[in-house]
Amino acid sequence: MTYSEQIKEARLTMGWTVRDLARIIGKSAGYISKVECGIIIPSPEATMAFAIAFDWDDPYSFVYSVMYIKAGKTRQRIKAEYDAVLKRYIPFGKYKIRLGGK
Repeated sequence: MTYSEQIKEARLTMGWTVRDLARIIGKSAGYISKVECGIIIPSPEATMAFAIAFDWDDPYSFVYSVMYIKAGKTRQRIKAEYDAVLKRYIPFGKYKIRLGGK
């Protein structure tokens, strides 16, 4: 299953619309649609946001698989990016709240 299929399947399982997911992760509905269609590969931050929003048990594996596809980066570099992005998100009930900064 591709990253785009995983995202779409998870969104539908949660009962969210594209707009719901866009609001939750702080992206546009158009961005979500392009990711789900495989037109664009999500950034490290967006990839982490998807993993957190869906409350996956092992978000690192998803982030790694997408980032490996995107840039062929080493596992160590991806882990460092993952840790940096994770620090900017905190859980807040059912949804996650993005902290300031890009």
